[in-house]
Amino acid sequence: MATQLKKTVKPSGGDYTSLEACMNANEQNLVTADKYFDVEIDGDWSGGNDTSECTIHNYTTSSSAYINIYTTATAFHGGKPDTTKYCNYQTDSDVSNLRVHSQYVTITGLFFKKVPAWDYGGANLTNVSEPNVVFASCYWQMHNSYASNRNCLYASVASIEPLFKNCVIWSSGSVSSGAMFTFPDSIGWEFINCTVIGWEGNFPTDLGGGTFTNNISHGRGTYDYGDWAGEKRGTFTTNLSFDSSGEISNKTLTFVDSANGDFHLLSTDTDAIDVGTDITSITTVDIDGQTREVGDWDVGADEYFAPTNFSRGDYASLPTTNADLETIYSAGEITQVSLDDSDRVSQTGAGQYIIHQYKADVEANTSCSLKWNGQSSLSTVTSAVKLQIYKVSTTTWEDVDTESGTGANTDFDLTGTIADLTNYKDGTIITCRVYQLGT
Repeated sequence: MATQLKKTVKPSGGDYTSLEACMNANEQNLVTADKYFDVEIDGDWSGGNDTSECTIHNYTTSSSAYINIYTTATAFHGGKPDTTKYCNYQTDSDVSNLRVHSQYVTITGLFFKKVPAWDYGGANLTNVSEPNVVFASCYWQMHNSYASNRNCLYASVASIEPLFKNCVIWSSGSVSSGAMFTFPDSIGWEFINCTVIGWEGNFPTDLGGGTFTNNISHGRGTYDYGDWAGEKRGTFTTNLSFDSSGEISNKTLTFVDSANGDFHLLSTDTDAIDVGTDITSITTVDIDGQTREVGDWDVGADEYFAPTNFSRGDYASLPTTNADLETIYSAGEITQVSLDDSDRVSQTGAGQYIIHQYKADVEANTSCSLKWNGQSSLSTVTSAVKLQIYKVSTTTWEDVDTESGTGANTDFDLTGTIADLTNYKDGTIITCRVYQLGT
């Protein structure tokens, strides 16, 4: 049985500081060595990106002696651009973010960005046969201002059959006259539950063909699937298009924040929700790792869940974002806090910030009233308790109410009214939290 070879890529404290350095240093015949190679990308990348073009080659692999590259929760992009997460960032038009020249490679949760997106694209696949290269939950942002943008994905051999599942591929520049991918005739791509945005030709399937299931294509109005003459090759199942080329056609989606690359679905994106084909044999999760709803799949990379989740945790410093905290309330706990009674959901910690966070879908509401009732074993005179709401427009937390005059183990209320929710909605979601610093 093959044994694990594992290396870590981190800005500091890992085995390597770039993916290219890691892949270059460990080239070998994994079959002869009887090893599989796990490459873990971890750490806070707010100090800088991985700027080295990575080439995966000079490896001999098999189904049991494979290469598995993935991000941890700390380095994972979360389905949208995030400067604190891992990003392979290229600014040279003559290089790719990633070149794959080996088989049996799986790449999960990586973010690739290229400015300008010209000549070689984000992923260059060469001499790779059969469906043994898999991209899962990856994100490409190709930013281009040239009039002849080439592509994001490029392949040079006809036998290639890569699989892309739960990925986002975004052409974010002002001009894009090229196609999302380019390839020789008779190639077979496989795209499952991907969201592709902004290319002149999002899925140019007039050549080659392949399998296309549950994808979202929002192009620039020329052609989403096929070519300008309407020619399509391959197998197509429940794909959504901005134009008339998809099985679910002539649809316009809003997304959470398309201008900034957040293509998670809103509750109002009903044309994409619960209309997909259940293909659990290929994938069971969405781009965020959430398990898709059995029998009610959404199309695209994201599976929509009404975020009425409440969460809690204790931290050495206050989180600056509205990301979910470490412990999600159970269904019973959510019921408890929805009633104004003596039932409590508690959270403890030692000398840290104790936080309860609440997310709710306010849909089209333009204003809201907030109320929190509870108590603390630590007097609020000693350490104040604050109610805050997350202001999406400035990505900051804003005070709503503060309690600093109540003794320990005594009930008090925190209340407030938000007259205009415009700057506080993340799509249709607002996030509030209550916290106290322990002593």
